[in-house]
Amino acid sequence: MSDIVTSESLNLGKVLQVYAEAKPIATGVDEEHMHCVIEQYLSALSKVDSAAILALFADDAQLIDPVGSEPCVRKKAIEEFMSSMLHGCRNPKLAAPIRTCIGNIAAVAFSIEFEQGDFEAEISIIDVVRFNSAGKIVSLEAHWGLDDIHMIRGDRGDLVAAFMPGKDPKDQADFQSHMRKAMQQYIDSINLKDPAGLLKMYSEDVVAVDPMGTVPLHGLKTIASFYDQGMADRVDLECSIRTSFGRTAAMAFKVIFPMEGRKIHIHTIDVMTFDEAGRIIDIKAIWGRRNVKFKEKE
Repeated sequence: MSDIVTSESLNLGKVLQVYAEAKPIATGVDEEHMHCVIEQYLSALSKVDSAAILALFADDAQLIDPVGSEPCVRKKAIEEFMSSMLHGCRNPKLAAPIRTCIGNIAAVAFSIEFEQGDFEAEISIIDVVRFNSAGKIVSLEAHWGLDDIHMIRGDRGDLVAAFMPGKDPKDQADFQSHMRKAMQQYIDSINLKDPAGLLKMYSEDVVAVDPMGTVPLHGLKTIASFYDQGMADRVDLECSIRTSFGRTAAMAFKVIFPMEGRKIHIHTIDVMTFDEAGRIIDIKAIWGRRNVKFKEKE
């Protein structure tokens, strides 16, 4: 059974067909490896083991936590970030299954408790992790925003000011709220079988990739044609939508749709980027072989 060359040759239907037939896909980084690395990362977080975390990163890696804050570039900067923040973290809990995809990207939704000084909180996060060809993490982007900070002790605004200087919660609140509402509208429009409602949310030059590693869809007309081929039966959120202090938000959900007499269940994490006007300009769906179930028609 020969490998199938991916990247620029596969689309959504072809990927599902390959998974349904249990065929291998030639990828840069094995999905099982990425899944294992994410498990190791969460385990190291729970043990407050900075050395184990740093071992997962490439020397030239970048960490942005949260998206919209100043990036930590290269391993030395990540080590400094860990030394100042990691000791306050404890008890990471998965909120949904880990996602991996053929695009050398993985994502994980989880919560973590954080305590430092006058502050104690639980933060709901979606991390998007990109790997290099050697299987090391080259970027980690943590998506969480104001409404993802659940304070136990202290003031949320003071926490943001302490750890993200220059990020005024009042300036951030409206756009973060818009992103959250837009992503909920995305879910609702699919469940209402309302493609026109979806298209109204997009910029003219929107780009969508589903899943990452396949051929992108460019522009409203192309995506409209994609919707004309059929829409999902149902979409269910698996945990709360995460925003960020940038113009990016992420959500974990399950999609159910028909395919050749069966029902396909896909557990995806979608990451959406918005323009200044609040329209969606980029959609990235992160899911892979582990995240697909083929079931007899219900």
